[in-house]
Amino acid sequence: MAERPLPSPLPADLPENWALDQIVAPDGTSVGLTQQHGYNYLMKQVNAAHRGVNAINESFDTISGKRTCRFVVGTSVAGWTEADCDYLCDGVDDQDEIQTAINAVPSSGGEIVLLDGTYQLSAHLTVKATVVLRGAGMNTTVLSMKEGAFDGEEGAAVVLYGSIKDLCLYNFVSGTGSGKFLLKTSANNVVSDVRFRPDTATSCIFEDSETLVVTRCLFYSATPTILTGEARKSMVTFFGNHIRMSGKIALKGLTVNDSPKVLIFGNNGNNLRVELDAVNPESIVACNQLDQIQLLNTSGDTGLSKGCLIAANNFAYVERSACMILGANTSYNFVTGNQCISLTYGTQRFIQDSGQNNVVRFNSNDTGGSGGASGVTSFNGRTGTVTPQAGDYTAGMVGARPDTWTPTAADVGAVTGQGVQTIQTLTQAEYDALTAKDPSTLYIIKE
Repeated sequence: MAERPLPSPLPADLPENWALDQIVAPDGTSVGLTQQHGYNYLMKQVNAAHRGVNAINESFDTISGKRTCRFVVGTSVAGWTEADCDYLCDGVDDQDEIQTAINAVPSSGGEIVLLDGTYQLSAHLTVKATVVLRGAGMNTTVLSMKEGAFDGEEGAAVVLYGSIKDLCLYNFVSGTGSGKFLLKTSANNVVSDVRFRPDTATSCIFEDSETLVVTRCLFYSATPTILTGEARKSMVTFFGNHIRMSGKIALKGLTVNDSPKVLIFGNNGNNLRVELDAVNPESIVACNQLDQIQLLNTSGDTGLSKGCLIAANNFAYVERSACMILGANTSYNFVTGNQCISLTYGTQRFIQDSGQNNVVRFNSNDTGGSGGASGVTSFNGRTGTVTPQAGDYTAGMVGARPDTWTPTAADVGAVTGQGVQTIQTLTQAEYDALTAKDPSTLYIIKE
């Protein structure tokens, strides 16, 4: 906290009861009045007021002019005191103090800073749209969901309308919150540098946002990492995250008016699956290390799951025979540059294409479906990567002349009576042995 410009308050005790014919003296007591009636005391207080005003004026040199609304929340369990923060939790129903701080943020927006420590939540939190809920780090600030914490709004421990950063969402009571979520997103949200530790029956994020950005998060999740339930037109960016256990990103829409546009880029995980169903055109899944990608269109709407890019993904440790599935009603998607060789099993995984006009080319296994894959997988009894060999084609099959062919005058465009009249095929030795060459004859040297 900043120091006050005036360490002590001014006395403000100058007399206000002067009467006519009273004498002003240097010391008021010398003329039968109080000390405060003295001229010297009066000037002393005037000078003190001047010094105080000057101190206040000088203090403005250190003020930036920017105004920020920031409330600090701490917990006494971690050793924080009321002097350290604006709101102090005690380890019991900590959502009450945190929610009070959130509600105190004005409509213009602000930030709630959670100091390091573990905060026990027995009911859900709602982070309003103008608020950033920020911890001191994903390993030091923990929101721990006790049993019953999900008995709130829409089955989520934290309902997010704003942003959440730099903390851990923890729920490790086995069986608690079955079919529920640590975080439900709404409106326009940013989730960054958050560690998710759900129990075996709880999923991490329920996506119901207009815009959602999830970046640099760590998921310990054997349950779905991100799911969409209620259809809502949205843009989802899932960038640079790590999934420590088998997780799933399952994003879907129902019609062209509510399908999400998806960017899934630069993520890695153990047995991570991406399932996109009826997504918006121009979605991208690129540069991820994962187990399987499914691009489906169960809605049947031909305007969905088309024109997407799936590129440069690494399926090197996959266990599934199909590392990628392009479902029925998908179309005009470009699948290229993906690594489909399983290093664990030493075999190629395949790309299953049941769509129309998908372009599946230049992947490590070089196979594909309805779009027409580059290369072939079997020819003349050979399988695998097949390249042309001698004897595969005759001259006629490729439009070439046979070796025994002798050109005629018509073949070289000769016209009777003009220029070349005859064509003669000779060896080099026969040609050299001629004593004279006929100018109307075209000599062709045989090899």
